Amino acid sequence: MKRFLIPLVLVLALALPGQALAGTKSFSGAIDPSGTVSFKVKKKHGKKKVTGLKFNQVPITCDGGASTTGADVGNAGRLKHKKFGFSGSNPSGTATLDAVGKVTGSSASGAVQIQGDVLLSDGSTGTNCDTGALGWTAAKGKIAPASPTRAPVF
Repeated sequence: MKRFLIPLVLVLALALPGQALAGTKSFSGAIDPSGTVSFKVKKKHGKKKVTGLKFNQVPITCDGGASTTGADVGNAGRLKHKKFGFSGSNPSGTATLDAVGKVTGSSASGAVQIQGDVLLSDGSTGTNCDTGALGWTAAKGKIAPASPTRAPVF
């Protein structure tokens, strides 16, 4: 029995630190005054990166009036000193998105701004749009299912 117990303990002891180095935390939350944000922080070999960054139902004002929009950023980059930032444009180059965030333990906060000619939540295109700088907060936990909103990819 001891012959099998010692190797088993050694295998478990070596496997656990490897699992501690890799992991994924999901975050979801709200944008002020309305809308949602979600993303994941993936840790691999001691390095963290923000992936799956999405904004849904973000209030935006366009030439045609008030509406909502969204964005599926995807990979937002590395998490350095608990902070991340993303700046980009949609594939057609007609809209820009700037997002920043800070992740501290099981909570996160930041700001997002979307500007330009954007795809609105109702499927139409808004011209000369701007969200202004909107704050957001998120908490670690299960990410809510994506809304049926069509969001531009940044």
